[in-house]
Amino acid sequence: MAEWDVEGVRARVRELAALDPEWATDRSPGRAAAAFPLTEPLPGRLGGRSAVPVDELTLGTLVLSEQGCGIFDRLVVTGPRAGEVWQIDPDWGGFVPLASGFRAWYVEWLERTPKR
Repeated sequence: MAEWDVEGVRARVRELAALDPEWATDRSPGRAAAAFPLTEPLPGRLGGRSAVPVDELTLGTLVLSEQGCGIFDRLVVTGPRAGEVWQIDPDWGGFVPLASGFRAWYVEWLERTPKR
């Protein structure tokens, strides 16, 4: 196995983070380790409905994919919902479970990805 170019990988991570603020925010110190604030789905428009500010709803999660229009699929990494994939759509759909686990989400994602 070839040796990793550690500095090259770090440089690429910084480059990607600069392109995508959501991705960069996820990598803020302590953010992924923080407790995921929800125990139940939060459907519907989020603005002002939740006791938790919208920017704090994603604590304890990591972005898996962007669906466009501010909609993100996120893997929950802390708390009782750890391992589930949730989708956040602040404008219309809320923050709701999308798949029971990463494998289920990933298989479905592969199946809906256009074949070349």
